[in-house]
Amino acid sequence: MRELFGNPTDGSFLAWLADYGVWTALVVVGALLFWYVVHRITEAWIQRTVTRMEDHWLLSDFVKGQFFQRWIDELAIAVLVIPPTVLGVLDLLGVDIGPVLKALRDAWSDGVWPWMTDHGLKIVVILIVGWLASNILGKAMPKLLTRAVLGAANQEETPEEAKRRADTLSGVFSGIVTVVIFLLILLTILQELSIAIGPLIGSLGLVGVAVGFGAQWLVRDVIAGAFIIAENQYRKGDAVQVAGVSGLVEDINLRRTLLRDIDGKVHVVSNGEIKIASNFSRKWARVNIDIDVAYKHDIDHVMNILTEIGEKMAREPYWSEVLLETPKPLGVDKLNASSLSFKILAMTKPLKNPEVKRELLHRIKRRFDEEGIEMPFSTQTVYWGDGAHPSKGDQGSTEAARELKEKLQASAAAVAMRRSELKDQMTSEAVAAAEKNLALAFERLAEQRARAAGTGPAPVSAAPQAPAQPGTQPGQQLTESERRDAIKTRGMDDADN
Repeated sequence: MRELFGNPTDGSFLAWLADYGVWTALVVVGALLFWYVVHRITEAWIQRTVTRMEDHWLLSDFVKGQFFQRWIDELAIAVLVIPPTVLGVLDLLGVDIGPVLKALRDAWSDGVWPWMTDHGLKIVVILIVGWLASNILGKAMPKLLTRAVLGAANQEETPEEAKRRADTLSGVFSGIVTVVIFLLILLTILQELSIAIGPLIGSLGLVGVAVGFGAQWLVRDVIAGAFIIAENQYRKGDAVQVAGVSGLVEDINLRRTLLRDIDGKVHVVSNGEIKIASNFSRKWARVNIDIDVAYKHDIDHVMNILTEIGEKMAREPYWSEVLLETPKPLGVDKLNASSLSFKILAMTKPLKNPEVKRELLHRIKRRFDEEGIEMPFSTQTVYWGDGAHPSKGDQGSTEAARELKEKLQASAAAVAMRRSELKDQMTSEAVAAAEKNLALAFERLAEQRARAAGTGPAPVSAAPQAPAQPGTQPGQQLTESERRDAIKTRGMDDADN
């Protein structure tokens, strides 16, 4: 190797690289290649194993995701790759690994190998036998139960119903068998490991009693599930309603029932919560339709049309296989406020009644349109408000408010004008009344002066004239305000005299 690097001198980096570095790199690269090969092999094996175990009721949660795969990879790296790689690198770097190899050899020859030949081989055989028994029973039990159920099925149970019942029983019994096999393997391995299982079994009995008191709900669920399966209340694939939830039964065991509703949601219902179980898939199903028709139409004509629709549908190839009984009207079922109600019944295969109902309604509506038969419906008037419009929003109400505002402004202006007119009229009338009262006061004053002088009553003029004011000529017409001021001044002078 030194010749490839030009025979470097001892103690140089090239000398170390030629003696140790290249071989160390080759060992590391070989270890990486070996790890890659092991990783690919374990990955392919894990994928096949996970695919088979994903639907297993006991192991599905453990193998789902990448946890199982990572765990196997890390275990393979820790056992098969890391120790040989580390020892090889240390040996190439000049570290004496002889004591380590001797200790490992002594441990293998004195402890590991004897234990493997005595107990380890038995444990491996137990694991292989348990795995084979679990797989064989898991595959054979559904077939055996299907044959047994089909052979014991009575005439009232169809082959499809018997198949669903067999699937339900096989799922439950497969779980029980798996648990039993797992417990047997565990106890046998513990015995091979020199662990006394007698006290363990006794303690399990005591623990079972204690758990029984604390797990009453679980015991109730298991007992209810046993009765549901034994009485064949419902099976996988049935359409049921339990505990207020409706849907198809996807799975059932002794503890719970899995339902998937029409929206795709999965509901987990504890068997102990089921008080009433309604099965929509037992033997046959029924279509129940009410059709409302206006009073003006002839009853016999409507009955003939509905009968013709049902008979024509029952003669078609597909619907003749689905229908167990021809859809037919029973007659007028109700006299409603504005319509006649006709009831139509039909018997179908299980789970086919929704499909038949939709097809019947489609044909009835299309035929009624052709015949001009009216199906009355309630009407409703929507009030949008004063001035409002459904498409213009509140534009109409805004225009109405603007018009109302203009009217109010015009009314306010008219009221103000009328008030001014009334005020002027009241002022003129007050001035006239004051002039009249002043003239009467002058007459009484003249009479009093005449009596006091003893000359008799003095002649009274028709009306006293107000003296001319400064700046005015005799006979000149005064304004209203000037007249009021003159009358007030004249009255004050007379009062002083």
